[in-house]
Amino acid sequence: MTPQEALNLLNDTEFAEKHQSKEEYTDMLLMCKEALEKQIPKKPIKYDDCEQFFIECPCCQKRFDSRLGYKGCPYCLQAIRLE
Repeated sequence: MTPQEALNLLNDTEFAEKHQSKEEYTDMLLMCKEALEKQIPKKPIKYDDCEQFFIECPCCQKRFDSRLGYKGCPYCLQAIRLE
């Protein structure tokens, strides 16, 4: 299921009323849960002095430069809490 399909099903109240026990509805809810979880800022993994400006996403473990002003991981879109 794609994110757009999940959103379409979420907006389809008739589908929700008729098919709450179906696998498709469960898939849609899991995708919505994942999207909401990515909006909650997580603390990044920081490195020692030799890589002082690079941080690692706690979800996808990819590194990026914290000086570029990202509010989230540029790879998986996880919100990042920079302090």
